[in-house]
Amino acid sequence: MDIKLEKALDFSNFRQTLFNQQQTLKAKVINELLLTYQDSIFKATPELIGLVKTIVDFNYPTVIIDDINENPVNIKSPKEFLENLIATYSKAKNSHYIGYAKIKKARSVKKLVNFE
Repeated sequence: MDIKLEKALDFSNFRQTLFNQQQTLKAKVINELLLTYQDSIFKATPELIGLVKTIVDFNYPTVIIDDINENPVNIKSPKEFLENLIATYSKAKNSHYIGYAKIKKARSVKKLVNFE
């Protein structure tokens, strides 16, 4: 096989593997952003954290927030909920950052596949 063709195929394989690993990492992070609280599931997002922070700052004793299925949930302790949201978000984004750094360093298919 021609050397140029072989290099092109290797590069194509590397790019496809890189894309697959990035998608896998994104899916993992999306799952890590999910928080179970009061028998409901919420996605820890900067927007939700900001909303709950505002509610805590205004000293509301409870707040009604939609979960991921758009069902209203009466959050009885907004401060505790905020702490859980921040912890979940921070853990997931830290995991994302570490995984991304490992993928970014990988320069071969073998290193990409074994990055975890």
